[in-house]
Amino acid sequence: MTQKQTDDGLKIVNQFKKLVLERQPLDTEWEQAYQYTYPLKGQGFKNNQNDQSGIQKALSAKNDKAVLFDSTATDAVRLLASSSLSGLTPSYSQWFNLAVPDVEPEQIPHDAKIWLEKAAESLWVKIHSSNYDSQALDYFTNVITSGMAGLYIELDDKNDLHFEEWPLSSMYCQDLLGQSRIDTVYRNIMLTGNEAPMCQDSCRIISSLVLIEGRREMHRCDAIQKSSKRRQYRR
Repeated sequence: MTQKQTDDGLKIVNQFKKLVLERQPLDTEWEQAYQYTYPLKGQGFKNNQNDQSGIQKALSAKNDKAVLFDSTATDAVRLLASSSLSGLTPSYSQWFNLAVPDVEPEQIPHDAKIWLEKAAESLWVKIHSSNYDSQALDYFTNVITSGMAGLYIELDDKNDLHFEEWPLSSMYCQDLLGQSRIDTVYRNIMLTGNEAPMCQDSCRIISSLVLIEGRREMHRCDAIQKSSKRRQYRR
């Protein structure tokens, strides 16, 4: 790693720490929201989340769930998330079309319209042939509970779509360009000693701005910035 990469990495870590401090008052509210709906999903908002094992988090969630009077809030979130998924992005009906920006439909040639219709249908099939439905259900569950979540999209080696739901507790968002929308996302990921070198190599393909600090990786990837412009992060 060059000195410039190290300096850039330190700037990113400092900015990440600043975002963490700025969001702490909201984390308390979000933790409470999850405590009464999905305690396990809210474990990431606890201050000691990075020091807990999976078993410890599960036990903590079990203790939180034990104080719930009943499952009314959980059932309500689950029902609304399921209804939102089937109503907004159903797998049985095409829920979007493609168009040419700033061009009226009647100005588009017939052949171009046919191509756009086939392209939209092909994309719809590709989306629902992937893992979208399972990840989108988690996405809507988190959006309904906390009001915000991340849905990362990428093409794998076989040119197939792959979706990954990012919990709000794991990501910190920033409007770096001042356009009133998210363009940069920071994530705090727990890595083992074997995973860190592998992740560092894969992240370099996306962006050279990577810093490994202990067992935590904090990075800003160009691919994440671009994904926000394609509306893959929703507020």
